[in-house]
Amino acid sequence: MKLFKTLIFIFVLLALLAAISVLFPKEGLKVGPVHLTFPNLHEVLSFQIEDNSKEIELTPEEIQRKEMEALKQAQDSTFMDFCMNSPIRISMPRKHIYLVDTISIDSYVLMSDSAKSLCDSIKMFIDSTALRSASTPVDTLWVTYRDSVTEERDLTYLDDFFEALDSARYRHMRILHYGDSQLEEDRITSGLREHFQEQFGGGGPGLMPAQKWITKLTCFQSTSPELPYYVAYGTSTMRARHNGYGPMATVAHASGNVHISFSATQNDKFRHVREFDRVTVLRNNPDGSGLQYRVQEFDSLRSKVTVSIQGPAYIYGVMLDQKVGVSMDNIPMRGSSGNIFTRITRNTIEPFFQKENVRLIILQYGGNSVPGLRSEKALHDFCKEIQRQVRFFQKIAPKAKILYIGPSDMSTNIAGEKRTYTLLPQFVKLLDQYLTECGASFWNLYEAMGGYGSMVRWVAARPQLAGEDYVHFTHKGAEHVSDLLYETIDTYYKNYKFRRGELTPDLPTANEDSLANDTFDDIPVVLH
Repeated sequence: MKLFKTLIFIFVLLALLAAISVLFPKEGLKVGPVHLTFPNLHEVLSFQIEDNSKEIELTPEEIQRKEMEALKQAQDSTFMDFCMNSPIRISMPRKHIYLVDTISIDSYVLMSDSAKSLCDSIKMFIDSTALRSASTPVDTLWVTYRDSVTEERDLTYLDDFFEALDSARYRHMRILHYGDSQLEEDRITSGLREHFQEQFGGGGPGLMPAQKWITKLTCFQSTSPELPYYVAYGTSTMRARHNGYGPMATVAHASGNVHISFSATQNDKFRHVREFDRVTVLRNNPDGSGLQYRVQEFDSLRSKVTVSIQGPAYIYGVMLDQKVGVSMDNIPMRGSSGNIFTRITRNTIEPFFQKENVRLIILQYGGNSVPGLRSEKALHDFCKEIQRQVRFFQKIAPKAKILYIGPSDMSTNIAGEKRTYTLLPQFVKLLDQYLTECGASFWNLYEAMGGYGSMVRWVAARPQLAGEDYVHFTHKGAEHVSDLLYETIDTYYKNYKFRRGELTPDLPTANEDSLANDTFDDIPVVLH
């Protein structure tokens, strides 16, 4: 039989069977004792595969483990989204690609100081094993240097700082907050200090000048007799004949005996700043021998003290701390752009960082320079100078992490309206680029405020968050900035604890729809 006849036969047979399926009664036919049935067309065309596989049963422990894995993935995703997209994130240092090369000692010695300064990140050391090998000349240095910078961020940059915070209840640590006039009266710093001391222990206002020139919200001070003092910034009339300014970039000269009284505030917002049990005088004898310590510890906490100092002496400051916990120093510099640290004599500042377990240095500058920055070249020149200051701190305080806070939004009159300075948005982007390239972190206060035009909204807010000069924060605005920054730092701290397995997400209750509980429930939102 030919193929097409066979196909015709099959189709005809199928058609007959389909017709019988349609016409045959659903209940079937009885022929005597025999009950005949025929499948209907629906039963013929539909079929179901029986699943004989048994469902895998999980133990309660396995179910909980899977739920925890899902939670951890959700937490990690939440944190990465914060680091990538939040306007209040901290820009961490960018990672570098490191290469190894060799250079002769003679070549290194002949390098100019300017060439060496460009190689600030180079690490040179003599590999004694290599020098003993016959194939390596005796005058060779092995050089590890950064060949190129990547866009990948080091999200573990603050881990050493967080580890020190966790240890602060039995080992004292210090945070320094340098800045311009935004910090005067202990603004911003006072809120940060209270948060740190509340969570990690410690007390006292920290480093105070020997001669008060700005009233602080957190500590009253009087000096008798009043002392002449000099600063490393500002006008030339305020400069000393030398560069021995110490860690506050200021020095007071006591020609005879002097008495300095301190009394902590009773403001309920700053409870931890009230009490201290260690007083330290930072001074230098006129012979230029460098920074010297005079320490007095007490058996109990106190809120008032009078310090008597015998002159002649140069006094760099007085520290009011607790023996353990966190101390945080407020160091405002009116009119400064933060480019003065490299001119300070090192033996009056470096011993401070070596002795005080300084683990975080916050630099908050740029606002004073914004009105005068009128070209792209000026922006780059400023950023390069800030890089130089950061590298200075990296040398004298190698254990400290550096967080640079850029300028806030600032408004000026443009076409009859208050508008953001034209180059300010570009300025903060360049600061981010330069600082994260040289191994520091950066917090973009301009973006955290709300970006372009936000200063106008802060001035118009009720309660008012910024002053009528459209530059400085009010006390309420400064408090908001300190809260915002601390909550941001705390977000990174929680992730640090989470990565170490010391912060476990809570399992959802039975009536919750999602496993993605957010451990970072305090992630702040930007104020608009």
